[in-house]
Amino acid sequence: MRRHFRRKRIWFYRILLGMTGILILAVLAKGMLLMASDDTNQTIKKVGNKIMQTLYVKASTMENTCLRYIVTGEGISDNVISYMANSLSMNYYALHIGANTVAMEALQQNKEEQEDRNEQSIFYRYAGESDLQQENKTDAGSMKSEESDLAMLAAKENEEVLIEEENTTQAMLEVEYTEGNVTALPTWNASSEMIEEAMNTANESVAGISVKNLIKSAYDVASMHELDYLINNYYIEDSSTKATLELFNVDRLLEKDMSVKQNKEAPQILIYHTHASETFCDSREGEVDDTVVGAGEYLTELLRKRGYQVYHDTTAYDQIRGRDYSYSTALPYLEEYLSENPSIEVIIDLHRDSGSKRMVEVNGKDTAQIMLFNGLCRNTTGPIESLTNPNLEENLAFSLQMNLVGNTYFPGFMKKIYLKKYRYNMHLAEKYLLIECGTQENTVKEAYNAMEPLAMILDQVLSNP
Repeated sequence: MRRHFRRKRIWFYRILLGMTGILILAVLAKGMLLMASDDTNQTIKKVGNKIMQTLYVKASTMENTCLRYIVTGEGISDNVISYMANSLSMNYYALHIGANTVAMEALQQNKEEQEDRNEQSIFYRYAGESDLQQENKTDAGSMKSEESDLAMLAAKENEEVLIEEENTTQAMLEVEYTEGNVTALPTWNASSEMIEEAMNTANESVAGISVKNLIKSAYDVASMHELDYLINNYYIEDSSTKATLELFNVDRLLEKDMSVKQNKEAPQILIYHTHASETFCDSREGEVDDTVVGAGEYLTELLRKRGYQVYHDTTAYDQIRGRDYSYSTALPYLEEYLSENPSIEVIIDLHRDSGSKRMVEVNGKDTAQIMLFNGLCRNTTGPIESLTNPNLEENLAFSLQMNLVGNTYFPGFMKKIYLKKYRYNMHLAEKYLLIECGTQENTVKEAYNAMEPLAMILDQVLSNP
């Protein structure tokens, strides 16, 4: 036992001497940086920078060793790491170069261990499977149902660190990255020239055509009264749910007026992203424009150009508590915004699916295919009592009209509508669309191209009942 304490004391003195030496060198390096002005000796500045970077890594390693042997014996204390890093003034490397140090990695690992949850990683994907297939697997395993998810949120209120919407900036958004040689893309800033070109290439001849008349003239509506025909031709029914004739009354769905009132003073459309971290095959690392958020911003500008007042929420809800809790995390933020802006009539949750590439040619452009998604709030035996949606029929009407109008003008652009058992926050509005834009195999440009016909279809359905 005495030998054990002696060993720890030796470690303490070694570390103390080492850190003292590093502190002295750091002061010297800092002096070199201060002595060298921008217009004088750049070489001195480079040498000083290099020393500071090296010292930060070494100091971080010593902090870990010191904490392991002296402070905790095993784990690492977040507060002590923070205190020692600040007292040493060794945060230069973390602030200016990056935080890939032993201390920062250990800090993150410790935080994850303290959470003691088996949530999936935000960016974990089942190889070759879609979001929909992934949800099927997680239904039976780690993923909690929507009702238990909400209960867990209430139970862990004091433990969760909730990031406020205004603090979740695009700069904080971390995105998954496809390894390999990625072709550099232009910055997608939805310039006025780009929008004008999209507007010119879109089929503007549809303006003024009634959606009801358009559908009746283009489709065999009589056959749609047969549930099997309707589901087989226009929907993908997930094994977790069961469509009924009562829900899919075609006459009621096609007669619904989905138009919105023009209002130049207040927002009419809300666009957001439950899974804002979803990217595409050639997305650049850390570029928000190359995620679904960038595509959403382009759609926002296209709709504004058509006269709609649109608010685009870029909050990364899948990074606040993890991907599994994205819907319940987003819900209170959406409810608050809707209560403050009762003029909102349309909500669009824009995603990117997973699986094989989905692409069609629209107006001579390679374009990611669009798939709409509906939650039925029912399993194979009947309604899920804890999940109510008073707007379910309107949700179904909106997606069906969008799908039929879209494939009338752009054949193949709209994939069959996917049906699943949960609610997905679709109870918040009558005109609510959950949209999957392509997959991880599509390019950023194909996703942006898809926003052009999508904006036109939305305008058609929202302005011509």
